[in-house]
Amino acid sequence: MKPFVISQGIEAVGLTLHLTESNTLVLGDLQLGYESELRASGVLLPDIQYKQVLSHITAAVEEAQPQEIILNGDVKHSFGSVSPQEWREVKQLFAALKDHKITVLRGNHDPLLPQITKDLNIQTADHKYLPKENAYITHGHRIPDDPDYKKSEIVIIGHDHPALGVSDGVRTELVKCFLTGRYEGKRLIVLPSITFLTEGTDLLKETPLSPFLSGDIREFKAYAYADGTILPFGKLKDATRT
Repeated sequence: MKPFVISQGIEAVGLTLHLTESNTLVLGDLQLGYESELRASGVLLPDIQYKQVLSHITAAVEEAQPQEIILNGDVKHSFGSVSPQEWREVKQLFAALKDHKITVLRGNHDPLLPQITKDLNIQTADHKYLPKENAYITHGHRIPDDPDYKKSEIVIIGHDHPALGVSDGVRTELVKCFLTGRYEGKRLIVLPSITFLTEGTDLLKETPLSPFLSGDIREFKAYAYADGTILPFGKLKDATRT
């Protein structure tokens, strides 16, 4: 899992982002427990995702050796309940990362997450500000208005699960990607999801959900992730679909 420099002091490590000056690893949209919701809707699927998620995070942690790990929202999948699978897998994840400082930023899927974290000494918040990078980290489902956000130069969000449809002329495959651009004068970086049951939202075909991406994003640059490697795709306006 070789780091790829997205900008000075910020590296993509697998599907995570390593801010080197503050030595902080940021990742998001794990969607743990998704299988139980699929089974409830009639899709018979075993609990297969957690091991992949943990393996990917463990490899990124071993590469980056971070002082702090920030889970940037949507750690669990369901909105209005905590399934047995979510309860078990979230606790297992935190136990596996217990040797690091962990901060959980609440996403739109996380209103009940404190029920799990309250006894684990895990800090939860709506955002995290890193002064060394002047970076503001938040899930991205709403635009903040606090002093940390106003003074920040870099904003890191998740929420949209960005992906690209790559075509060979016969078939199209979705690949997860990082997205970089500008939002109201700030440098914006969008994280890919670390859920492995879906690739994400095809930026060349679908409308993003985050208000940070509600404008024209054709000038944004995409960095696709494939088999442990980051591939620069250039600007979205130059990407094509067959």
